[in-house]
Amino acid sequence: MEGSGDEHPLVLFGISRVDFERLLWIIYPADFGVCRAHTQDEWTSILHLSTRWEFSDIRALAIHELQKLAINPIDKITLSRRFDISGRWTLAAYAALCQRPDALTLEEAACLGLETMVRVAQLREQIDRGTPLRPKHHYQNPTSAAGSRRSGVDPAPLSSHPSRKPREAGQPVNARPGKPSLTDPKRNIRRPATKIAPDVYRMVAEAFGVDGAEQTA
Repeated sequence: MEGSGDEHPLVLFGISRVDFERLLWIIYPADFGVCRAHTQDEWTSILHLSTRWEFSDIRALAIHELQKLAINPIDKITLSRRFDISGRWTLAAYAALCQRPDALTLEEAACLGLETMVRVAQLREQIDRGTPLRPKHHYQNPTSAAGSRRSGVDPAPLSSHPSRKPREAGQPVNARPGKPSLTDPKRNIRRPATKIAPDVYRMVAEAFGVDGAEQTA
């Protein structure tokens, strides 16, 4: 009988062993009160399966922990679309793209899609001018549209766009900072300190149809 023992395991098709083991970290922690998950990749695995199997409490925990990490805006938007995450965290990701000095790269534009890329470019222009945005048509927010597909999320790796760390005082320009260990619990713990003007939040919320209220589940 399937699932009755080691000789007859219960096969979970489409579920990776790594994702399942990470979910078990939460359900059956080795040490009470101590969580083994620390990184973006680990919490994304937990979020993926908790969303797929509708474990609402674990999903809320995973979102909460991801929101504490220093994740770049492109990955925030990717996570928001895959797992139907709204609120100020998602809004801040769009706002950061619209307000940062550098324009979108080709790779970032490919991740966001044509319509989002155009909207970001329009908003950047409006912000530079200091004039209000008047959208000519309704923008279909991919984050909101993902809600009805929550249980059928396809596990796919996030885009890799690591945020550049500012050069510290006294550090040579050509110096390469040491690569953090994968087991370092301090890795990506702090959110990037990016100040977004209130008017930018309002413009971005209207343009992308993102609710600015906090959402964790």
